[in-house]
Amino acid sequence: MSTVRSLGRVAASAVRGGGSAVAGAVGFGSKALSSAIDATGRAVVEGTTPNQDPATHYDPGLAARGAVKTARVATKGLRVAAKGVGYAAEGVYSVGGRTLAPLLPTALTQSPVVGAVAEVGTAAAASAIEVYEATADAAADTADATSVAVGRVVGHKYGPAAGALAEDAIGITVDAAEIGREVGRLKLVHAAPRLARHALTAAVDSSAAHEHASSSRAAPAVPPSDQPLPLGESTATKDSAATLTETALTPPLVAAARAQQSLTTPAS
Repeated sequence: MSTVRSLGRVAASAVRGGGSAVAGAVGFGSKALSSAIDATGRAVVEGTTPNQDPATHYDPGLAARGAVKTARVATKGLRVAAKGVGYAAEGVYSVGGRTLAPLLPTALTQSPVVGAVAEVGTAAAASAIEVYEATADAAADTADATSVAVGRVVGHKYGPAAGALAEDAIGITVDAAEIGREVGRLKLVHAAPRLARHALTAAVDSSAAHEHASSSRAAPAVPPSDQPLPLGESTATKDSAATLTETALTPPLVAAARAQQSLTTPAS
């Protein structure tokens, strides 16, 4: 493996680690913020006297409460379905990217510099998407916690019906935003960069595997004549063995001709 490609791999690993760390920090922060919002709502409710005067309670009416509750149930279901669509879209982009990977320029496999840059670029893109998704999830979690806290406080001051209405109304807004985000994955403006990221990742992985296989090929075997002799065996012994083997393998007619020639040749 070339030095440039090794440096690119180290840099890509650092970028991925940084992206994961940022995404983790965002997720941890959102959980802390959601807990703080919930605690604040509880503190307001527990620290103040509830309004128990029915005349000051707000009641939007049975029909309005039913309509808002039905809408909230529907948006919750659509939100879950949209998340499933988003996951399915990511799977399609992954398969599509791997299909497009062989069509990318061969410079990814031939040029260590281009390959290293592509690897760092794909790591940066993956980290950016990871941080974006973590931020969007954090915003949704915070909004959910806010809707519950607001509903609790409003219900404490203006009655249970008003509290439920406020919580459902805010929840519908949050659900609609999440549905739009998940369905937005199907748009070309979101699909194109994800396809490109998966394609580059597949091409870089293929290039790295090819380079690793080329560098790990076994060295050619040492010719028998160059192999070291066993302990206690000399070159003369090896040559004598070779001569005996050649004599044993000589055809009988050739051996007889050599013997006759030696008898007819006058001694010097």
